[in-house]
Amino acid sequence: MSLIAEWSIFTIQIQKTFSSTMHQELAIKKVGARQQGLDETILHYYNDMMELFDMMDTDMTDQLKVAYLKADLKVSLKKDVMRQDPKTPAQFLEVAQVEEKLDSYEFYTKVQASANNLLFKAIDETTQECKRIPLGDGIVDVKNNIVQLMIYNPTKKLVTLPRRMFLGTIDHLASDTYCSTLFSNGITQECDVNQEKEAQTVPLNTITDSLSQHLKINEQQYQHLLNFLQEHRVLFDTSQPRTIKTKIQHVIDTGDHSPVNAKPYFKTIDQRKNVQQETDKIQAANKLKQVLTEEPLVLKYPHPTAPFILATDASELLTPILLGSTSAPNRRDIINSNHNGL
Repeated sequence: MSLIAEWSIFTIQIQKTFSSTMHQELAIKKVGARQQGLDETILHYYNDMMELFDMMDTDMTDQLKVAYLKADLKVSLKKDVMRQDPKTPAQFLEVAQVEEKLDSYEFYTKVQASANNLLFKAIDETTQECKRIPLGDGIVDVKNNIVQLMIYNPTKKLVTLPRRMFLGTIDHLASDTYCSTLFSNGITQECDVNQEKEAQTVPLNTITDSLSQHLKINEQQYQHLLNFLQEHRVLFDTSQPRTIKTKIQHVIDTGDHSPVNAKPYFKTIDQRKNVQQETDKIQAANKLKQVLTEEPLVLKYPHPTAPFILATDASELLTPILLGSTSAPNRRDIINSNHNGL
């Protein structure tokens, strides 16, 4: 067994011994989907990628590592880094860090804590259209190093702006520059925003003539169709909306009121169970038969504890129910006598 004298060699041997295939596959997926963030530094991106490379393959060549690093680099740095063509990961880190400092260079100008009549120059119109924010150049005031801008959203959709979005620059007015607000002397015509432009309708005669134009060879057919279209030309009138009124069978006309929606009377579980038991007894005795094709009749069935209201069909009532000391009542008498129970 050979002696390991360096820490880097020891780390590689540990990773080879205890790494699994699952970790290697996971690292490959991460490298394939990895992209440098817009606010991510080169050093953080480099260290993260190098750890993934060690998980993938400890013997990965420098050429392959640099290729992965270039592919996942952010767009603002990729062109300049690839132009210098680094050969090793260390060279890539050095070149990328230099380009990162140049890319993030900022120039600061000294502005007083409170100043008036400073010129605000907005971003170009193309960027405004892309972000859907209309801005214009104008005079602004600086109070406690703060400038307030009002951004108007002309659309009905929600627009989300980044927190550090660049809106424009602020600078002092030049000595030969003068800004003022211009007022229009023209008279603005008032108009109702709810006013709709009237649609230009085509005369009905023109419509009927165009529909029968192809039959002019046969005068008899042409005149017959033309008379038919003239008789029903109101169907082609689209200048005003029309409502078709029709009657639906088996529907109660409620007029302008919405249909009545009444919930059924609440019954407890014991009450429903008693009703079901009494109904089953009557059906078992062959005294009640369900018929859906005839008009139902309300029948009151006496019970020692409480009366039950059942619905059946008058034409299907059997003899045991109809026999008694009195004659069988008609439907109206039964309904009137039981209207309180309903």
